[in-house]
Amino acid sequence: MARIRASAAAAILVSMQLAREGQVNPARQQLALAITAVRTAATKYKDAGLDALLKQLDEVAKQLAQIAPQRVELVKPGKPSAMADRHAGDGPAERGERGMRRTEEQAAATLQGRP
Repeated sequence: MARIRASAAAAILVSMQLAREGQVNPARQQLALAITAVRTAATKYKDAGLDALLKQLDEVAKQLAQIAPQRVELVKPGKPSAMADRHAGDGPAERGERGMRRTEEQAAATLQGRP
């Protein structure tokens, strides 16, 4: 069971890092593989801890679903950016990032053997 939990925690960390790097689709694929593995193990072993882990993975998947791949904008000298008026920290992506940070901390604790 510890190996399954550690693998799921690692998948959470990897998917979050990929998403932060703008690789949202590979992050979703990484998480989908982890969900499938944990779901299979939960069915096989009927462990309540794995059911809780599956809920956590589903929550991370929901958070990743809110993240859209970022658009690259080329700005010509002397022209204002279309994104210049956007306020940082007030959108759903920023709220999702805060949730992802909490989940990331929990996953790191799992990998380190802390409860």
